[in-house]
Amino acid sequence: MNFKKLVCLALALVTALSLTACGGSETQEAQQPADGGGDAAPADTIVIGRAYDSDNLDPVVQVGNYNIWILDLMLEGLVQCTDDGSAVEPCLATDWTISDDGLTYTFNLKEGLRFSDGTPVTGEDWVFSFERAMSMPDESWYFTVENIASVEAPDDTTFIVHLKEVSAATLPNLSMWTCGVQSKAYYEQVGDEGYVNGFIGTGPYMLTDWSKGESMTFEANPYYHIEGQPVTENILMRVIADDNSRVMQLQSGDIDVAINLSMDSLYQLESDDRVVVDPSTSCETRFLALNTSNEYLSNPKVRQALSMATDPTTITSVATYGYGEVASTVLPTVSAYIDPSIPVNQQDLEGAKELLAEAGYPDGFSLDLMICSGKTVEESIATLVKEQWAQIGVDVRICSYEKVTYTDNLYGLNFDVVVDYWTDDICDPSEFMEYLCDFDLCSGFDTNYKVEGIEELNDQANRELDETVRKELYYEIQQRIADAYIYIPICTIPYANAESVNISNFVQTPLGNLRLATMTKTAG
Repeated sequence: MNFKKLVCLALALVTALSLTACGGSETQEAQQPADGGGDAAPADTIVIGRAYDSDNLDPVVQVGNYNIWILDLMLEGLVQCTDDGSAVEPCLATDWTISDDGLTYTFNLKEGLRFSDGTPVTGEDWVFSFERAMSMPDESWYFTVENIASVEAPDDTTFIVHLKEVSAATLPNLSMWTCGVQSKAYYEQVGDEGYVNGFIGTGPYMLTDWSKGESMTFEANPYYHIEGQPVTENILMRVIADDNSRVMQLQSGDIDVAINLSMDSLYQLESDDRVVVDPSTSCETRFLALNTSNEYLSNPKVRQALSMATDPTTITSVATYGYGEVASTVLPTVSAYIDPSIPVNQQDLEGAKELLAEAGYPDGFSLDLMICSGKTVEESIATLVKEQWAQIGVDVRICSYEKVTYTDNLYGLNFDVVVDYWTDDICDPSEFMEYLCDFDLCSGFDTNYKVEGIEELNDQANRELDETVRKELYYEIQQRIADAYIYIPICTIPYANAESVNISNFVQTPLGNLRLATMTKTAG
C-alpha cells in the first residue's frame, strides 16, 4: 500500500505539471465551505456534506446529478430500481398486468396513499404527472415517456399506460423521476416558476428549507406509506465545495456523511478509524472517444494502434487509487449486458508501432486530448495516456477546459480525443444504446463515426422481450463498436463516499439515487 501511495502522489505531481490550459483553467467558485460551527447535530438529524447545491427540482425539466440524486427522497413512481441497480421492483404499484399484445400495462396501486402535505393521491394526480412529462418533447428525459400513447386512471387505485409500440424498456423507463407522482394541486398553486424550488410528492422526506448555495433541510414525511420509515427525522444537506473541508468536517464530526469525494480523499480516509470508507458501486464510466473528423483518427489502423498502446489496467489502478474497475467495453462494468467475449484491452507497443507504420505514420504525430478541468480522475487518466502513447511516437497535448467550454467543444466535436464518460439513469442499457447507435442523435456519441447496422440492431433489441435474444443483440452491437476502434474503454469508477462509524444504512444505488429512509445515526 505504501508503494501505491507513492505512485499516486507522484502521478498527482506529474499531472499538475503536464496539464495545458488550452482554454484557460476552471475558475474556482466563490462559494465558501459551510461552517460546521462546532455544534453537534441533534440525535434525530443526519448531516450530509456535498460539493454542490441543487439548482432545479422540477422532475421534468431539471438536469444534473445534484438534482437527480436527491429526488428519491421526495418522489416515488409506480416502480423503482432495486438498491443494487440490477432490476425493477414495485414501488407505489403493488403489481401489474401486461396485455397479450404488450401494449397496455395496468398497475394496481397501494391504497390510502397520501402526499407529504396530507392530501390523498388521486388518479387525477397520476394522469397530471404523466401528461405533463409527455407534453415536453424537448426535455432531456422525454425518452422515458416518448413511447407512451396515453394514460388513464379509472379510479384512484388503478393506473393504465398505453404504449405506441412494444418495448422491453417500459418498466425501467417508468422507474425514472419523470414518471413519479406529484400533487397536481400544488403545481397549480405555484406554477412552472415555483416548481423549480420543489414539489409535493409521496417520498420518505419533504423539503422544508432551502438556503440556496448553502443547505437543504428535509423532514420526515408524516404520511409515508411504509410503516416505521423514515427512521431519521431530519436530513441536512450542507454545501461544502472543497474536498479537504468535507474530509476535515467528517473527521471532526461536524458532518456525518461526505459524498462524491475525490479518489485521493477517499484513500486519505482509509486509516481513520472514526470513518467508514464507502466506495459505492456505480454506473459511472470513463473511456476515450476518438473523433474521426481528425485526419489521423479517420484511419482505422491509427485508431487500433492507439488502442494497442493503451494499458487501461494500469490507468484504472493508479488514476482511481485502486477503487475503480477496469472496463472491456463502454458499458458500465456492472451491466448485465456486457459481451463476455470482449476482453480487457492489453497493451502491445510493438504491434501498435507496426500499425502506425502501415498507416503511413512511422514517426508518429500530435493529438490534443481534452478534459474538463477540476476533475482529478480525468486529469490522471489523461496524464497516463500521454505517457503511454508517447512510447509509440504520438505526442499528446492535454487541453483542460472549464465546464462550459468543455461542453461546447464536446457537443461541437471540437477536439481530437476526449476523456469521455457516461452514467446510467435506468437499470437497462437502452438509454445509453440509443446514444451510441442513433448517429443522428449525437453524431456517433462524440466520434463522428457511423457504425454500420447498429441502429437496426438496437431497434430490434428495444422490441425484443426475450432476454436471451436481447442480450445477443446487444453483444453484436458491442462487437461492431469494438471492431471500429472509436472508443478505448478505461474503467467504471465508484461513488466516493465516506461516513462516520455511527451511521448505518446509507445507500446510494449504482444509478446514483440516494435511498435514505432506513439510514440511522447512533450516539457516540
